[in-house]
Amino acid sequence: MGEGAADSKAGAAIFYHVLARLRRQADELRGTVSLLLDADEHTGRFGGARAYFTGPDAPTDVLGVMIGYPGLEHLIVGGRGGLRCRVAVHGVAGHSGGSTATPNAIVKAAELVDDL
Repeated sequence: MGEGAADSKAGAAIFYHVLARLRRQADELRGTVSLLLDADEHTGRFGGARAYFTGPDAPTDVLGVMIGYPGLEHLIVGGRGGLRCRVAVHGVAGHSGGSTATPNAIVKAAELVDDL
């Protein structure tokens, strides 16, 4: 078997169990749920998901997506991908031996990173 051939089977099984539970409660719920298992995930192309979401019959009312990855430690909520940005932090130069503190750009940048 190739890399990744068995890593997300537990996630697929869990999603099937969630759907079975939802089906038993369908008369109490509103909306629809679809399950898409994309075998093209490890290539990075996500061919199945792309075809589903951009094809001629693509759904227009998707309010959420769950992606299952292996791991026993905890449930991760978030998104795949990245956001890159460039941030300029301005400050006043000062000498570390000075008697007064200045609003140094390095300190401001460190505080920003800590806040993020």
